[in-house]
Amino acid sequence: MLAPKVLMIGVLFGCSCLGCKVRIRAGSYEDENRAAVAALETLHQRLNSGDFEAIFASTSDPLRSQPKEELIKAMQATRDRWGKLNSAEVKARSCFPNQVRFLVEAHFEKGEAGEMVVFHVADEKALLEHFQTFPGPLEVPPDASNECRSTR
Repeated sequence: MLAPKVLMIGVLFGCSCLGCKVRIRAGSYEDENRAAVAALETLHQRLNSGDFEAIFASTSDPLRSQPKEELIKAMQATRDRWGKLNSAEVKARSCFPNQVRFLVEAHFEKGEAGEMVVFHVADEKALLEHFQTFPGPLEVPPDASNECRSTR
């Protein structure tokens, strides 16, 4: 008698969800990584040009919920402290469902620094979720990341 009850519960649940929007997204960490790498390049170009409004416009909701003036002021302070970016190299990357994290070795006009950059990736679009610059050089321990090799 347990089987008919389980079946009935399943049918009722299924019928109640007919109006629900269920979205299953097939993808891979490699796809999300590709979108985040492009977003990282765009972020660096915008930092160099001082286009902080465009950076703010491409942030994820949690970051965008911060006061805009404070975020733009922090971006300006970073630019003032380090100057323009001369070169950047991703030293480690880790992918999680809908998130890519980078550790970047960055060479600025005013010195060497490390960057921790996190992007939220959905629908092949990467939005900035976290950005932090700290004095370098950047030392990354071996096996510190999953290098976005696993697929979902």
